Amino acid sequence: MSGPRGWLPLIPLGLLVTGVLTLLAGWTTGQDIEAGLTERSAAALAEEGLDGGTVTFDGRDATVAGFAGDRAEQAAAVVRSVSGVRVVEHAGAETTSGSGGQSIEELQAEIDRLLEDEPISFVPDTAELTQEGARTAQQVAELLTGAGGYEVIEVGGHVAATPGDESTAMSLSTDRAQTVVDLLVSEGLPTGRITARGYGATQPRTDGGDDRRVEITLR
Repeated sequence: MSGPRGWLPLIPLGLLVTGVLTLLAGWTTGQDIEAGLTERSAAALAEEGLDGGTVTFDGRDATVAGFAGDRAEQAAAVVRSVSGVRVVEHAGAETTSGSGGQSIEELQAEIDRLLEDEPISFVPDTAELTQEGARTAQQVAELLTGAGGYEVIEVGGHVAATPGDESTAMSLSTDRAQTVVDLLVSEGLPTGRITARGYGATQPRTDGGDDRRVEITLR
């Protein structure tokens, strides 16, 4: 068929082709954006020494995965700083959260408050827990049960400065830390992720608090 009417059946097909080409162009552009963000994010992570994990993109939204403990939050912060990134999420919230959905920072703060209000105490000049000290240590174990995100729990023992031998103070602080570790393990916490460390009288408190103390630190 000749004349203008002969072109009419071709118009819808032309629009369809145009639409497909537009979609393909948009898809290609989206892929380019994701590839560029992935490359820049990977380079930024490598520069900070954050390896062992991955970062993937859906558009400008990133997901970081495979980073243990506080490295996950560090990795997210690094990726967030990359120009063009909109949102950063963690894959597997359990790897960066403590019990009850808490972050590791929140869990640490809760443990610190508990130990400030109810210190882990010992019979004077021994590594034997008082009843109150044992109860507080059990409360710490309850807080840590099921918590994730940390790589190591350090139990640090401290004693007050005395005229006696420094080695004796160091030994006593180490024994007290180990006593708490043994209790935590007996409550079901993993042996391989808890360490005992004695500090003797080398780290006195500067806020007027008692130097005879045990600190629990999530690393």
